Amino acid sequence: VGGPGGPVGHIDLNGTPGQGPGAAGGGGGALADDEVAWSDRELQTGSEGKGGVYSMDGQPGGATSFGEYVVVPGGAAGLSGGGVRSVSDALKVSSLLVGEYIYVRDLLVFTVAGAWQWVSALNLPHRRTLPVLIICEAGGLAPGDYTVRLEIRGPSGQIGGGAAFPLTVGEQGDVLRVPVAVPVSVEWTSYGRWTVIASSEIAELARYDLIVKRVAS
Repeated sequence: VGGPGGPVGHIDLNGTPGQGPGAAGGGGGALADDEVAWSDRELQTGSEGKGGVYSMDGQPGGATSFGEYVVVPGGAAGLSGGGVRSVSDALKVSSLLVGEYIYVRDLLVFTVAGAWQWVSALNLPHRRTLPVLIICEAGGLAPGDYTVRLEIRGPSGQIGGGAAFPLTVGEQGDVLRVPVAVPVSVEWTSYGRWTVIASSEIAELARYDLIVKRVAS
């Protein structure tokens, strides 16, 4: 379109093909060989393992007394599954938590009112169920069952309760994270600091402290 007295031009609404590499249209970008190799290396993301916790071990039997002096110790706890357990120092625990409500679905954790630092007991002894979340790190473990124990100990080292279960690795991988919600039956027998201890067959893996106090204090 020309101005007054000027030449008449035109507007091309169709555009023209792009000419430079990477531009729109006919021009296209290309990766050099070294860039392709670098991209391929970035895609090597490691492997994801498969496994979970499918059952709990039994509780040991309590001691039985006959009269004043004869005491018969209780039997050992029954092991869930095949009963054959593997051992590895690669088994870790990345988190140990106590909360009001803990739910695990599809290896994802949902918690309500977590990270307790105290519990109340009006009179002693006091028995209750403690909701415990333990997140096991099993990356690098060979397939098999590995024992994980939870033990709740009081200020004097007394055992107030506990639980154990087999962590099952079905397929080895670089990363295998298994969260487990465990309701632990515990009897508070003294006020003060109690400790939830997570351990394997060969090592302590994590600790979580709680204060047991009277309701009004």
